[in-house]
Amino acid sequence: MVFALPLFLLIVAAVFGGILARILKLPMLVGYILAGLIFGAILPSGVKDVARLSEIGTILLLFSIGVELSFSRLSKFLKVAITGSLIQIILVASILYFILTIFGFSPLASLILASGFSLSSTVIVVKILGDEGEMDTIHGGIMFAWLLVQDLAVIPIMVILPILGKPEATLLLPVLWALSKAFFIVFIAVVLGRLIVPFLIHKIASANSRELLTLSSVALALGTAVATTFFGIGPALGAFLAGVVLASSPYHLQ
Repeated sequence: MVFALPLFLLIVAAVFGGILARILKLPMLVGYILAGLIFGAILPSGVKDVARLSEIGTILLLFSIGVELSFSRLSKFLKVAITGSLIQIILVASILYFILTIFGFSPLASLILASGFSLSSTVIVVKILGDEGEMDTIHGGIMFAWLLVQDLAVIPIMVILPILGKPEATLLLPVLWALSKAFFIVFIAVVLGRLIVPFLIHKIASANSRELLTLSSVALALGTAVATTFFGIGPALGAFLAGVVLASSPYHLQ
C-alpha cells in the first residue's frame, strides 16, 4: 500500500498531463513533462521517490527500439550523423561558451553549461518520433543516429570536464582511457550478442512460453544497462546497444 499510493498519484498526474496536451494539440510528452513539474512541486517527497521507475521505462524503451534496428540499418546514417553531430556539438558549445562568459560566468562554468546545452535528450526525441510514426523514415534514422553519437560524446565530456578544474591536468591519458572503455564494452557486447545471447534467446523461445521470453528480454535489457554503467556508459545507451546487437544476430526473432 505504501508503494501503490505514490505510484497511483503519479499515474493520475500523467493522465491529466496527457489530456491537457491533447486539448492543446501538443505532443503527449509535453503534457507528461508539465504534469511532472507541477505535481512534483506539490506532492510529498515519498511520492517523488517512485519516479525512479522512469529509469526502467527509459531502459526498456531504448531496448525495444534497438531490437527494431540493426547495425546494417544504422550504418546507412552513421557517416552523416557522426560528421553532423560533431560539428553541431562544437559549434553550439563554442557559441554558448562565449555568450555565457559575456554574462559573467567563469570559464569552467561556461564550458560545463555549454557542453550540456550542446546535447539533446535521446529519450524525448525518440518518443516524439515514435508517436509520429517517423522512426522508419530517412530523417528519423538520421536523427536517431545523430542522437547516438551525442550519447557517446558524453563519455569523453564527462572525463574531461572534472579534469579541467584541476591544476596541471593532462587530458590525453584520461580521454584515451574513456574511449578505450567505450570501445571495449561495445566489442564485448557485439561478441556476446553475436555468439551467446541470441542462441540463448532462441532456445528460450523454442519453449513456446511468452512469459519466459518476455522475462528473458527484460533481464537482458536491464542486465546490459547495469553492466555498461561500470564502464562509464549510460544504462539507456547500454540497453539500446543490447537491442541492436540482438537485432543484428542470426537468431533474431521476428
